[in-house]
Amino acid sequence: MIKKCLTAMGIILAAGSVMANIKTGYGYVEQILLLPSQTILEAKLDTGAGISSISVTNIYIYDKDGQNYIRFDVMHEMIKDDEKTDKSRKKSYDLPLKRDMKIKNRLSENIEERYDERPVVDMPICFDGKIYNIEMNLTDRSRFKYPVLLGRKALIKLNAVVDPGQKFTINLDDCIKLLEKENEKIKQKSKDASTNKVQKIETTIDSEKLKEEETN
Repeated sequence: MIKKCLTAMGIILAAGSVMANIKTGYGYVEQILLLPSQTILEAKLDTGAGISSISVTNIYIYDKDGQNYIRFDVMHEMIKDDEKTDKSRKKSYDLPLKRDMKIKNRLSENIEERYDERPVVDMPICFDGKIYNIEMNLTDRSRFKYPVLLGRKALIKLNAVVDPGQKFTINLDDCIKLLEKENEKIKQKSKDASTNKVQKIETTIDSEKLKEEETN
């Protein structure tokens, strides 16, 4: 009987482990929501790249309280200023600089210029209804069709496998609903904090009045 129970428990644990390792299939191009601007961008899921990258301009690195920060603008023709025009607009970000990395430049014939140095940040995105911080290097991808490239490191984090025959398999509605819930939580916390502050002030006033009455 004990052996049967142990065997059954082993099967349940093994099944749970298998379920935990099941990957979700996505197309080789998917939409992501860039946070906190909630900018919709198309991302190429590329198993041939190790780290992810995003198209940016106007990079400026500076010191803030002893830590390096980086300002930059996410800019691509995909981000339109107005649906009726072709004018692109930028989304400005200011994030901690995580590190610098060297990327091999296959186009350069000069030995000294075979590697491009790029800054790396943790970029918050919403993908398939969940929020992630994805490590991305910053570069100008304006010559590429897709402003974001999600590499192997990101795909592992997203628990994703790529189907090269598919595109746009996920809906951003789940991300939008999630962010709406988060905004409601923030509003409620702010409201509760304001209520508590008012109650403390009223309590202080009542205490002072009571002291005055006792003195008189």
